[in-house]
Amino acid sequence: MSVQMLLAGMLFSSVASARSVDGIPLSPDEVQLRDGLMASYQAHFGHDDHELEHALSEEHRGGTCLTGLVRELKLSWHLFTAEERAEMTSKLAPSKFDLLDPMIPAGTAALGADGPPPPGSCWGEQKDYVIDTEHFSVQWDEGDITLSQAEDFAESLEYSYDIEIDELGWREPTGVSTYKVLIMVERGGGGGAYTTTEYCGGNQLPYVVAYSGSFSSSSGDWYKTMACHELHHAIQFSYGYAHEFWYWEASATWMEDLVYPDLNDWANSVYVYSLVPYMGMNASRTGGGSDEYLFYHTYAMGIWGMFLDEHVGGNELVRDTWDVSRTSNCSYCLWMPDAIERTGQSFDDLYPEFIATNAVMDYEDRLWLRTPELSDEVDGLPAAGESHYSDRPQSLGQNFIK
Repeated sequence: MSVQMLLAGMLFSSVASARSVDGIPLSPDEVQLRDGLMASYQAHFGHDDHELEHALSEEHRGGTCLTGLVRELKLSWHLFTAEERAEMTSKLAPSKFDLLDPMIPAGTAALGADGPPPPGSCWGEQKDYVIDTEHFSVQWDEGDITLSQAEDFAESLEYSYDIEIDELGWREPTGVSTYKVLIMVERGGGGGAYTTTEYCGGNQLPYVVAYSGSFSSSSGDWYKTMACHELHHAIQFSYGYAHEFWYWEASATWMEDLVYPDLNDWANSVYVYSLVPYMGMNASRTGGGSDEYLFYHTYAMGIWGMFLDEHVGGNELVRDTWDVSRTSNCSYCLWMPDAIERTGQSFDDLYPEFIATNAVMDYEDRLWLRTPELSDEVDGLPAAGESHYSDRPQSLGQNFIK
C-alpha cells in the first residue's frame, strides 16, 4: 500500500463530517462526497513536506497527479467552509485568493488584444524565472527548483510532445499554435502535479501546476513521467469534457508507458487494480464513498488502456475513444461501453476478454503487474458460493475465483 493510501486511511477518520456549510444543510450524499474529497486532499497536504519526502524516500518513489482531485474540488467547492476553501487554495493555487478565481495575466499578456499576442504563455510571466521552449513556458520562483532541474523538466515536456502528438497522432493542446503551454512550479506539495484550464485569449486553455517536491531526490525520475502524464491531460481537454473522471487519469497513466517504457512509474498505481478488482471500472470520488482506494483506482484503470492497446486496436483505438467524446454534449458522463461501441468495437465482446487477460496478466510488462486478489477458491466443478458483500463486484467490476 502506498504512503498516500495509508495517510488517507488514517486521516479520513479524523475529518469532521460537516452536516451544513454556511447554514445550508448537506444531504447524506453530499457529506459522503465532501468527506471523500477532503480525505484525498489531506492525504497529500495534511502533513509537512519533510514528513512526505521522508515517507516517499522510504516507501514510494514518485508522486501523485492531482488533476482529478482539483477538477472535483472545483465542482464541489460549495461543500466546504470558507476556512477550508482558504486552506486548500493556499496549497493548490497560492497565487489566488480563491481556487475559483481567474488567473490574472501578467506583464505584456495583460495589455489586451491590440496587436499580436506575446510569444510566451497566454498569462505571461507568472513567476520570476522562465524557460520558453517551442511549446512550453516553464516558470518558477527563487528556491523552488534549480535552473538545471527546470531545463531537464522542459526537455521532458518537449520529448513527451514529440511522442504523444507528432509520433502517436494525438491532438495538440488547445491554443498551442498561438501560446506556449504554461507550466508553473509551486513550492512544497510533495511529489505532485495537476493540469487544469482557464479562459484566456478567447479559449479555455490548459496549464500545469507542478510542486517542487516532484524534483527532490526521493522522487527520482518521476518528473519525466509526470511531464508526459500532465501533457496528456492538457491534450485530453482538447477532446472536450465528456469522459468520466476515472478515464482521464487512466488514459494518462497508460500513456506513461508509451513515452517512457523503461521507467515503469505507472506500476506504482496500476497495482491497485489487483487489490480491488471488484471495484467498478468507473468508480471514483465523484460517486461518493469513503474507500481510500477510490482515489487511486482511477489511475489503476490504466490497465484498461493497456488491454485496448495490446490486445485489441493499439494506440489508435485508445485515441479513438477520445475522438468520439468530441461529439458528446454532456460533461464527465460518457459511459465507457457507449464510447467503445462508437469506435465500432463491441464492449460486450471485449469485456470478458479483458477479465480473462487480467486473470493471468497477459501483458508485455506482466512482471510489473500484480496477480489479482482472489475472491474465492473452489476445488471442484460444479461449485457454488458467493463472495462477501464488501467484495462483490460492482458494475463493471470483477471477482476472480480459483
